[in-house]
Amino acid sequence: MGATPYHKPHSNGDDNTDHKNMSPDPAPDFANSQAALSVVGINILWVDGNGILLSADESLEAILGEPQENLLGSSFVHWFMPEWQTVIATRIAIGHADPTPARHTCQLQLTDGRQPWVLVALIPVRANAPVEEAVFQVILQDLTWQRRAVYTHTTDATRYRDLFEATTDAIAVEHNNRILDVNPAFEHLFGYSHDEIVGKEQLAYIAKEAHFALRQHLQTHHNLPLETVGINKQGTRFPIEVQGKVIDYQGDNVIYVTIRDLREKKAAERAIRERDQMYRTLVGNMPNSAVCLFDPELNILLLDGDLIIRMLDAPPEVRAGWETVTHGSLSAIFPPNHEFILQSQQTLAGEHVRNEYEFGGRIILIDTVPIEAEDGEVRVAMALARDVTAQRQADMQLAASERHMRALLSALPDTLFVLNEQDVFTTYHPGNESILAAQADNVLGETVYTVGLPDEIVSEIMMYRQLALESRDTQAFQCGLDIDGELQHFDARMVALSDTDVLTLIRNITPLKRISDELADHLQRITTLRQIDEEFTQKLGLPYVMTMGLDTTMRQAYANHGFILRTLDSESQTFDFSTIEIAGGYRAKDIEAALADKKSLLSQAIRSERALMRVYEQPDAHSINNEEAVLADTCEQIVVPLYSTEKDRHLLGLLNLETDRPDRFTAERFNFVQLVSSRLAVTLENASLYKQTEEQLEQLRELYEKVTKLEQLKTDMIRIASHDLKNPLMGLDGNLQLLAVDLPTVDLPYESLTVRLEDMQKAVRKMREIVTGILSLEHIEQMAQNSTEKVFNLTDMVRESARDHQTDAHAKQQILVTKMGDSPLYIKADAVQLKEAITNLIGNAIKYTPDEGRVTVNLSGDGDVVTFTVVDNGYGVPEAQQKRLFEPFFRARSEKTKGIEGTGLGLHLVKNIIERHGGEMIFHSVYGEGSTFGFRLPQIAQPNKDVDDFDDLNSMRSMLVG
Repeated sequence: MGATPYHKPHSNGDDNTDHKNMSPDPAPDFANSQAALSVVGINILWVDGNGILLSADESLEAILGEPQENLLGSSFVHWFMPEWQTVIATRIAIGHADPTPARHTCQLQLTDGRQPWVLVALIPVRANAPVEEAVFQVILQDLTWQRRAVYTHTTDATRYRDLFEATTDAIAVEHNNRILDVNPAFEHLFGYSHDEIVGKEQLAYIAKEAHFALRQHLQTHHNLPLETVGINKQGTRFPIEVQGKVIDYQGDNVIYVTIRDLREKKAAERAIRERDQMYRTLVGNMPNSAVCLFDPELNILLLDGDLIIRMLDAPPEVRAGWETVTHGSLSAIFPPNHEFILQSQQTLAGEHVRNEYEFGGRIILIDTVPIEAEDGEVRVAMALARDVTAQRQADMQLAASERHMRALLSALPDTLFVLNEQDVFTTYHPGNESILAAQADNVLGETVYTVGLPDEIVSEIMMYRQLALESRDTQAFQCGLDIDGELQHFDARMVALSDTDVLTLIRNITPLKRISDELADHLQRITTLRQIDEEFTQKLGLPYVMTMGLDTTMRQAYANHGFILRTLDSESQTFDFSTIEIAGGYRAKDIEAALADKKSLLSQAIRSERALMRVYEQPDAHSINNEEAVLADTCEQIVVPLYSTEKDRHLLGLLNLETDRPDRFTAERFNFVQLVSSRLAVTLENASLYKQTEEQLEQLRELYEKVTKLEQLKTDMIRIASHDLKNPLMGLDGNLQLLAVDLPTVDLPYESLTVRLEDMQKAVRKMREIVTGILSLEHIEQMAQNSTEKVFNLTDMVRESARDHQTDAHAKQQILVTKMGDSPLYIKADAVQLKEAITNLIGNAIKYTPDEGRVTVNLSGDGDVVTFTVVDNGYGVPEAQQKRLFEPFFRARSEKTKGIEGTGLGLHLVKNIIERHGGEMIFHSVYGEGSTFGFRLPQIAQPNKDVDDFDDLNSMRSMLVG
């Protein structure tokens, strides 16, 4: 960059410049002032808008330690520590946009390793700068140890006082914990007069809580600044920077305290942070964008954003000129006549400009906005660049889509329009059948109130328009409109496009409405038919069916009169007038006459075997040609013959409907009456069959009673026959026994006679067992119908039954064992029947166990169940015969048991008894090893009252056989 240094303030008197048009140059005084400023470390510099040093005092060499010619043309910002470079660079970048001076206490970073503290003041130069291209005047004050000044024309005290009072920083001289002196800047900063503050306690202008820390700092860190809190005369607290130096004053050490007001610094730093954060946040929230700040010379002050990174990553032909973009000038990137340069210059002149540019196939939208300073001048402009390539491509697609939609819209048969917040048509497409008679061009710009719509339709449109705006949901309604004398039905849909505009789509649904009405009527008929079917199915009474059928058909056909007449039988067409169902003004003789008249509609329908409808002509208001009708005032008539659905189709009855009002019977109603009549015919047939079935059922009931009586008679005859047979057999048996005693006295071979007698006795006993079994089975069946159940102890019954069979077991040298507890087991049963079952099972076990065998009787209780079993090691039952073992008169036979007598009724009897008492049989057998027979019965708790005893077992046995 290297601007020419400006050395005029440092003229040594050899300058031959013409001063006649200039103010007198007080060179000696200025030189003395410069010398004095140099003594206290103050230097005056001039820099341009990029922070390049243009001119400086020679004393700068003492601070920086480098020759002046090496410093000129270098970056002023790079002298500072990294943490201060951003602050200084930002202030320089803002430039004239902020005309207020800025002061900062910073730390330098020099090439010789020193890091001195300095006070830097940046003062913007408005116009007519002494140094060409200078933008800032910089005052740089060395804050290290103050060097003594050498004054050649005045005393040291006078020169010190002048400098003391002229410095802009507040200074307080303190000694022995008291304030000795302050300069005018101190008085201005803290509001104290010289006399008010001198003599006060040391650090009286510092907040008390900071005294200790500040004293420690002043004692240990000479010539180093410290930020703390000051307090002025009014008690206002504000941030300050304090730097203390110990100097020799008239042979004594005093503390030279420099105080700098940090309020502007803090505010400027905060403003810089906020502004920087604002721009960076702006860029961070805008992808594919960049923000650039530039000054009137088009120098780039700030540039950030991912769009710049993308440009730097672009191909070389696109990337050219952007390499130095972050620290260069817009003029280095774009040629002088580039549109963006012209746009930037327009913006610096105060205009907000927007243009689009193409860079490397990308479309970039750039907005340039002027940033005005407090004085209204534009010293900085902002350029906001956004990559809108995708948006423009989307715009092109949207435009194509819009053309496509308009083409579709032109083919749309529906009416479409948009109303704005003033209820004005902004868009209108009439469609094929518009609700408006006006042309599209005449509708646009009109309000919904002025296009000729009926008030009620306008009210509905406005109501649903408001609902669409409030709910943001699609609203729908239907309306009717008379067009060319015909009622047309329309379906309207309304949806909000924005906070004010609503799109309305209207479709003519008249054909759909007709179809819908027809479907609704059809559905109603189907529903009615289903209800009729349900009614006819639930009720089969003939009177109800006829009443229900006539009422339904009359209501569906809108008839005033009607009747249903059924035939007497299926073989003739003679009608049964005793069951006729009539509604209206009919007389039986009129119906009979119409049936006899071959010209009547009734006779025609019967002959043709199909339903007929007549709409009779009315020549005038007082006459009707209805000779075929039954009633004199009939205008329309329907006759439906009711036929069966069987193969031998025959007439069941006749349905007749009449009305005295015209236009009642339509084709649809006639068809519906036929549908109902078909169901009525089926139901009528079912009702007739139901009636016939009831009659047959009554006949069967009477027959059953007769059979029952005959069965009882048979039972009585068997009982009588068995009883009569029993007595002679007993006599025969007795006589044979006597004969066996007397025969030894007869002269016959005893052995032969004895054999014959024994055979006779066996036959008699066999007949006796058969008769006894028949009587027992019949007796048990009778007792089952007249059962008397009681609670008793089953343990006693089993024990007694086992004791009764000990003799039989002893006769066969068998061991009969009883296993049961002493605790009583109670059941509720018919004791006589149960005793018979137990006796039968124990007796069978002894009978079918060989001599010297073993029979075990078990009885146990488990919860709600008692279990009784008889286990033997007898012959067992062959497996093939076990399934039939409990059938009546069936006996299992084997080689070992064929000589054992029996009837085959015992086990069948036991099974019936146990099952009647809610129990179940137990059976298990292995042929050749033995069998187990028994049962399980419900057990009950011990009763509170006494139970029956079973001592007289012989009497119970006599009850079974007596």
